Amino acid sequence: MRPQVRNLSKKELVWLDEHFCKHGQRYLAHYNCYLREQARPEITERIGYLDIEASNLKSDFGIVYCYCIKDGDSSTIYRDWVSPREFRTCLDKDVIRNCIRDMNRFDRICTWYGSRFDLPFIRSRAIAHGLTFPLPKTLWQTDGWLISRNKLALSSNRLKAVAKFVLGKTQKTEIENIYWLRALQGNSKAMAYIVDHCEKDVLDLERVYRVIGQYSPKAKTSI
Repeated sequence: MRPQVRNLSKKELVWLDEHFCKHGQRYLAHYNCYLREQARPEITERIGYLDIEASNLKSDFGIVYCYCIKDGDSSTIYRDWVSPREFRTCLDKDVIRNCIRDMNRFDRICTWYGSRFDLPFIRSRAIAHGLTFPLPKTLWQTDGWLISRNKLALSSNRLKAVAKFVLGKTQKTEIENIYWLRALQGNSKAMAYIVDHCEKDVLDLERVYRVIGQYSPKAKTSI
């Protein structure tokens, strides 16, 4: 079913074109999905749990090795990483492009310390590659680290520490520097370790947020 364009405002058409259904298609193309999914209040706002792994803490000296985005409504994890060929050609350009595409599947991006690291890093790398990062008020963000800092009283607000406190365990693997160094050489085994580490981060992030997120309202804060 196609939307009756004459019955929709410009704002509604733009929203349908910028947001994606569970099949990864724009609502403008999958209008039946819009009618089904948006009629369910519990998924009116689709949340994606995002984490990146980078080669450096600063984007002008480093690249994004990989990203993972866990779909809050399913077990799907969207992911991509720099291949050995891409290290020799375009570095993280394709990874950043795909990350932005997958971010746009959601209405809200949830991170851990992402308002100060992940999102600015992705935005900076997008600018470096001439890619368009989502503009203000097109995506909302929630930073679980800020919720932990403001609403809890723990000795550490690191995701691993908070996960152990609220969940009793963590899936996170250690950041072993040898893997991050070998990944710079295009080592596939090192990259596989990093991607697995990133995936475990978003799984912990979602579980922790479902516990502590109820103590903080979902603010309309742009990415």
